[in-house]
Amino acid sequence: LNAAQVYAKLGISGGRQFVVVNAVGQQVPYQITYDGKILVEATVRPQGKAVLTFMKGVPNDFKNTCYGRMYPERVDDIAWENDRGAYRCYGPALQRSGEKAFGNDVWLKNTSELVVEKRYYVEDINKPVIAALKKSNPAAADSLNMLTSYHFDHGDGLDCYKVGPTLGCGTPALMDGDNLVFPYCYKEYELLDNGPLRFSVALTYHPTTYKQDTQVVEHRILSLDKGSNFNKMTVWYEGLTQPARVASGVVVHSEDTKSVQLGKKFVSYADPT
Repeated sequence: LNAAQVYAKLGISGGRQFVVVNAVGQQVPYQITYDGKILVEATVRPQGKAVLTFMKGVPNDFKNTCYGRMYPERVDDIAWENDRGAYRCYGPALQRSGEKAFGNDVWLKNTSELVVEKRYYVEDINKPVIAALKKSNPAAADSLNMLTSYHFDHGDGLDCYKVGPTLGCGTPALMDGDNLVFPYCYKEYELLDNGPLRFSVALTYHPTTYKQDTQVVEHRILSLDKGSNFNKMTVWYEGLTQPARVASGVVVHSEDTKSVQLGKKFVSYADPT
């Protein structure tokens, strides 16, 4: 919904000065987005109708289901999640280290709870302990790693998707002939929305060269909604003076090369866990 129209109808100046209630008077979650929209969580039966009422009032604080941030403690990753899955892209600190990682990463979840903060925290506080144990007791180090690393499933899912020097899951890249112009890590970021119903972040990348154009800058807006199995990615380029082909990559790992399905407008792939 257009937020300005709602404010005008209610006679308010803006912001969270209103509530949204369902047919039995219960408040339902809503979110005001950075681009002037109001998102409302609606529950509707198939072929049915739901009536929601907007009125002046103080809204409840609803449980967050979409959250993300930049993790300086983990080489500037930006990681985000909803109630279905979690994702990350890599930042300037990783690029300075020389590690090659270009694409978006996917973390699996089997819970609707927010888990990324805990996963990073548990792994980070145990890394120095594991490093010290490796010198004196390698077996104990391996055991502690299995107990604390988010690459193992501890009951809420895991990170089993390998990215490395690839486009990962759905990352865009300009194409020069048959060659991919790999985007490296983002240069700047801005968190635009952070729940309870949508996360979105704007990313700006370092200038790159595309044929005769030497200052091509990629911009991305990534967003993820509650209940969605998919992220939305809006991409545009500054500095292009000629038409360019663009690819979107999905890595097919060698553990399973047979489950790939290529449709007219989709690719699906079951990555083995």
